[in-house]
Amino acid sequence: MAKQFVHRIAIGHADITGDDFGTIFANSIDGMHRESPLGVADVPKENCAWSVKTVKGKKPFGSERVRLISGRNSLDYSMGISNPRADPVATGRAV
Repeated sequence: MAKQFVHRIAIGHADITGDDFGTIFANSIDGMHRESPLGVADVPKENCAWSVKTVKGKKPFGSERVRLISGRNSLDYSMGISNPRADPVATGRAV
């Protein structure tokens, strides 16, 4: 991940967005970045999934607290399942 951060900063792309970070994280684990604003899993790989978040701060290295609000926890938009309640066992396996 550090290599990708340094590269972006070196080419003048220091403002890293949530989509940028999701792609960087996915690349670092050989996963897939969904690049969707909806759903639980931003980066799935095999039997695991991560919800990738970013926050901006005026003093990022001195921050003692970060307030994170997540409202994307609906299975209706996750894992490519059109009706997650139709087969709970299959939904559980996917998640």
